[in-house]
Amino acid sequence: MRGGKIMIVGTVPGDSAINFLKINREVTIQTVFRYANRYPVTIEAISSGRFDVKSMVTHIYDYRDVQQAFEESVNNKRDIIKGVY
Repeated sequence: MRGGKIMIVGTVPGDSAINFLKINREVTIQTVFRYANRYPVTIEAISSGRFDVKSMVTHIYDYRDVQQAFEESVNNKRDIIKGVY
């Protein structure tokens, strides 16, 4: 299978290596940077139940497992709706 979109939200401390040859299947990679002052509003909305994130997130990864998250996002499109690390 080809295609799909991977969004990298925020940053991680230090360098992160990604083997792009393993995810070379016409995947769109988009980075997203959000300002820290937006997090409290979002956390409150999720905590209060205004946003049902449980129905959107199918996989959770540690930031150290970013390579695995990319590979699984590309190879398991039918199983992964939203992976978060």
